[in-house]
Parts: sequence; C-alpha cells; structure tokens
Amino acid sequence: MSSMRSRRILNELRNIDKDLKDTNIFVSYDTSNISELKAMIIGPDDTIYANGFYLFTIKIPDNYPTYPPIFTVMNQFKQPYIRFNPNLYTNDGGKVCISTLNTTSRSEENSWNSTIKISNILIQILAQLNNNPLTNIAEYSYKTINDPDVINYNLLVWFYNLKFCTSYILNNINKEYKGFNKFKSIITKHLKKSKQNYLKSIEEKRNYDKQKISSLYNMTDIIDLKSLKTIINNI
Repeated sequence: MSSMRSRRILNELRNIDKDLKDTNIFVSYDTSNISELKAMIIGPDDTIYANGFYLFTIKIPDNYPTYPPIFTVMNQFKQPYIRFNPNLYTNDGGKVCISTLNTTSRSEENSWNSTIKISNILIQILAQLNNNPLTNIAEYSYKTINDPDVINYNLLVWFYNLKFCTSYILNNINKEYKGFNKFKSIITKHLKKSKQNYLKSIEEKRNYDKQKISSLYNMTDIIDLKSLKTIINNI
C-alpha cells in the first residue's frame, strides 16, 4: 500500500464518525485491512425504507483516490426478485449506480474526483432512499408520486423493507451477513426502538392487504400484512 494512499484512507477513517454524525450511517473495518470496509445505512423515517438496514461492502482500490472505491449492496434477493432501488442492483453483482462512483452509463459532470470522500458517497446513497426512488434515474424522472408505476413499486419496496431488511438482517447476521456482525448491537437496539413504528406502518397499509402487486423491474408479490405483523411482533 502506498504511503499516500494509506495516509488518505487513515485520515478518512479517523474523521468518518464525525462526517457521518446524526445520519444513521455506520462504518466498520478491521485495522489489519483498511482496504475493505463495511457500512450500514438505516432507512430514513417517513420513507418506504424507514428503519430498514441496508448493508454495503466498500473495497478501496490500489489507485485510490485517483479512482473511486467499489461499493456493493448486500441486500440482494432473487427469489423473490427484489430491486430495492433503481440505483441498487441485484442482477449485476450488487452494483451501486451513482455518477460519483463512475458506475453510470453516461458521462456526467458529477463523476468521481479525488476530493470526494467515502462518507460523501454514503450520504449520497442515503439520499437515494426516499419516497419516490424511481425519479433517481433519468428514465423515470418525470413520474410523480401518484403515478401507478410509482405507487406499485413503492408498495413492494415498503413490503420487502419490512420483510427482509429488519429482523431478517439480525437473524442472518452470523450467516449470509457474517461480515457485518459488528453492527449487531446497533441493529438489535434499533429494532426494539422502532417496533411500534413498524406496526403503525403496517396498519396504514391495511387497504392493500392480500392484493397482488406487480411493478417495474418484474417485481410481483402478494401484500401479506399478517406475515409482516408476525415478523414484527417477534422482535
């Protein structure tokens, strides 16, 4: 590891807690290998991602900061197929598609430069977890919150957020999310604190119970609120 690269990474890590203060973004790493980080973003309140746990690996290349780090989202499901966000891929190895990581198909002004920090990228990803994520990409930027595509996509993301991004994460923290067990205490505490909010959210969706919903990205499922209540009540 070059001394310049090493100094840059260590400096970022020393300041990362301060940079991410009050964001509900957390970063962990092993001091023996600072080239591979783990991150967790807790979905913002009052969004379809509320109080869900979104996990990322961050690999820092040898030519950092000339080239950007490689982010991979770990919330990947193919049975059922879930695309939690237009910019968080399931079929492409968990790619995080934002311009500052140079992972978009278009050349954009906001591409990577060496002044950007890992904390900046994490905050950008957090901003993608909003109530109209389809508009995060140019293809659907014209769609309003009342568009049927938006309604159906949001409903399925909300459903899967509660089903697979709450206690499911904790229950699998030593299995498929093994490398993220440093976040276990944060997840446990946040689940208990958020339990009533989860249940309130389910009650607000009672009119959709047992409906089969299909949306963009070939996502389809039946909104089973009873199963969600069981998951949450077992927290």
